[in-house]
Amino acid sequence: MMNTEILKLAAEAEPETMMKAVQAIELTEKIAPEFVPDILADFATITDVTTEKIASIPGIGALGPKAASTAIGIATVVGTGVAASLGSHIAADLFDAAKRGLSKGRNYKRIMDASPNLKNEVIDKSRIRPAFESLHRFAPDFMSDPLMGASLLKALANQPGGNEYQLMEKLIGSRKNLLEIKEKQMRPDWKGAREMLNKARSAKGAPGE
Repeated sequence: MMNTEILKLAAEAEPETMMKAVQAIELTEKIAPEFVPDILADFATITDVTTEKIASIPGIGALGPKAASTAIGIATVVGTGVAASLGSHIAADLFDAAKRGLSKGRNYKRIMDASPNLKNEVIDKSRIRPAFESLHRFAPDFMSDPLMGASLLKALANQPGGNEYQLMEKLIGSRKNLLEIKEKQMRPDWKGAREMLNKARSAKGAPGE
């Protein structure tokens, strides 16, 4: 069960961030409502873990179980500044969870809209959602493209049971190579830039480095 006091702590520390999280959930509910329970489950996990950590703070137990989980109770023991910082971190985690859920829901809807016959092309329709979850977890870049996502989803969902890892292994390797290529393309060429700067200085008569 979600600890609402933890949500209040986050809302008090970062009201704008929490509002964005709520908006992300509302948008997910409009475009892909079946993914809202996933977001709420992540929220429950975050609040449960936070509650356990708070319970381990020395002196917090003396306040009693109810007071110990409130923003005032936490601030009483650890100080207002620490409580606010904790609330900010919680809000950031909750917003990230809401964004992940929205991203999954949006990508799933795009894939299904782009390939309306996909469900008929999968032998066991109950495997579509689990296959999508796995693909989105390990290769979110590919799943953001409707056509690529539909092709991979169909391939994984139709894999014989126990052989799914073969496709996932190839996919993860391809994604790793793609990310390495992107990293090299975006990495600044400091050596080349320095050489160009030195040449420009030499041309003007200034000593190079």
